[in-house]
Amino acid sequence: MMDCTERYEKQITVPVFGEEGQRKLASAKVAIIGVGALGCFSSQYLIRMGIGQLRIADGDTVSFANLHRQILFSEKDADQATPKVDAAVRELRRFQKDARILGVRNMITRENIADFVADSDLILDATDSMPTRFVINDFAVRRNVPWI
Repeated sequence: MMDCTERYEKQITVPVFGEEGQRKLASAKVAIIGVGALGCFSSQYLIRMGIGQLRIADGDTVSFANLHRQILFSEKDADQATPKVDAAVRELRRFQKDARILGVRNMITRENIADFVADSDLILDATDSMPTRFVINDFAVRRNVPWI
């Protein structure tokens, strides 16, 4: 097993980040809503940087129209109409096999956002849906959870 100091050495050596920043990141819980282009990119980098826990939600399946910009998916995923969350979790585990990842195959709604976000420290909106953004905003304001 690789020493965490070695794995994250480049970001730990950044003065404003350091070992304390790495510890905070390793204990952080982030909920990403949407696994399109932005969700794929963001989830990959959070996993590679050592995020403590990642929750991702999307109710869509992979299609060929996704492949030019959604970097976690393959032609095989499009052929099989694989749920985006399943393909994303599979690929993210290739980058860090012990990562704590929860994938949810649902669109986020007023009825399920509380269960999905749970005790997350941050919500990342990676959707292309204004109604979903309003759901996220309302929840984040009510619960005082930061969201991007």
